[in-house]
Amino acid sequence: MAGAILTTIIDKFNEFSDSQAFTTGANTSTKSFDTKGADIGTGEDLYLTIQTDVTCTSNGNSTVAFAYVESDNADLSAADTLYTTAAIAYATLVAGYQVVKMKIPANTKRYVGVIYTVATADLTAGKFSAFLSKDLQSAKTRTFPSGYVNH
Repeated sequence: MAGAILTTIIDKFNEFSDSQAFTTGANTSTKSFDTKGADIGTGEDLYLTIQTDVTCTSNGNSTVAFAYVESDNADLSAADTLYTTAAIAYATLVAGYQVVKMKIPANTKRYVGVIYTVATADLTAGKFSAFLSKDLQSAKTRTFPSGYVNH
């Protein structure tokens, strides 16, 4: 469908972070997802998207690495990494940039989530969202603030 814009509805229960802000160190997503022992990586495809909502700034050469993790604990302590990005320079992380778009793996532990790791220098601004969806997000994804009303 040439020129079509694809839209995905994001279920709040499948959201790890909603414009989560952090400035330094390792940061666990606001929420983890409890699979309740089900293998959510088999059957119908399910995708992880991590995107920049607010452009990152730094007084140094800050980088951020993004990891999809699994754990036996809801707080994602003692997490094992399922996927991680390389360290990404803060200047790359502009609003709308999609850091990760991937099909999630099968056979995970009970809880899955995201860990964001800031290194080299602190961020002075930047927010990220991470969520599971049934569709890959298009590059033209539009995000709206919480409480947005379409008239």
